[in-house]
Amino acid sequence: MVFCQEDKSRSGGGTTFCSDKPIDGEEATDQGSTHSFPPSATGKVLHYGTAQAKVAHVAAVLKEGGRVAGALQTPQGAPQAVWTVTVPADKTVTAFEFAGGGGETIKRIQRRQSMTVPETDARQVGPTVDMPGELEVRRYKTPDTMTLIWKLDGQSVAVNSLSSGMAVIERGGPARALIDMDGKPMQVELREYKEHWFGITSTKTKRVALTFRDGTSVSADTRPDPWKIGGFRMFAGTQQRSDDLYAEGFKIVGYDKNGAELWHEDHQPTR
Repeated sequence: MVFCQEDKSRSGGGTTFCSDKPIDGEEATDQGSTHSFPPSATGKVLHYGTAQAKVAHVAAVLKEGGRVAGALQTPQGAPQAVWTVTVPADKTVTAFEFAGGGGETIKRIQRRQSMTVPETDARQVGPTVDMPGELEVRRYKTPDTMTLIWKLDGQSVAVNSLSSGMAVIERGGPARALIDMDGKPMQVELREYKEHWFGITSTKTKRVALTFRDGTSVSADTRPDPWKIGGFRMFAGTQQRSDDLYAEGFKIVGYDKNGAELWHEDHQPTR
């Protein structure tokens, strides 16, 4: 018996996979979390796993001190319960504790090391770029990757991974389309954080517009990268129309220097 999970992003993408480690005989297991880099704009992280019927309580132990109680639910027909604990994204979980109905400890699981973030083992290269909406962009370099990290008030809020093996051609190259993770051409890589919307686009795109379902729109001019990487331009703007772009749906359009439309993407509502 293994634990399988399916997740779906706000932008419509998703993954489905099953653990390769059986949970049979395990009183409780830690199966993962929604931890990400950068942290979610909600400011919360959901941890989850499985627990046998004798487990009545679960709690996360915080490095900063204190504990956060969780919940247990047993879906109809499920052989074990699923536990969840939601903690603030700025807190560090060191362990999960599982107890029986009388409060006796059944199991303690040390929290697995969090994923390595680009800033941990990378060095900043070149200048920091100030963008509209008080955003700033920094370029980081590791031995085999080049990354742009967007920050707001000193906090990392989004990432664009520019290449593998430092090959600009893997981002399409100068005057060519960007390339997604599947090797397919794309015109824009949109990121968003609360009211901020920003990202990178093709070199021919001079302005990017965001149009909502009610016809209102906002736009942002693009600018070249100061690091002379080539193959993309950056843009950033703010909007007060929606706190969840993908849930409401929108269209994003790119224009050339003469105002002619170059490309567009239509995102249907996800809710």
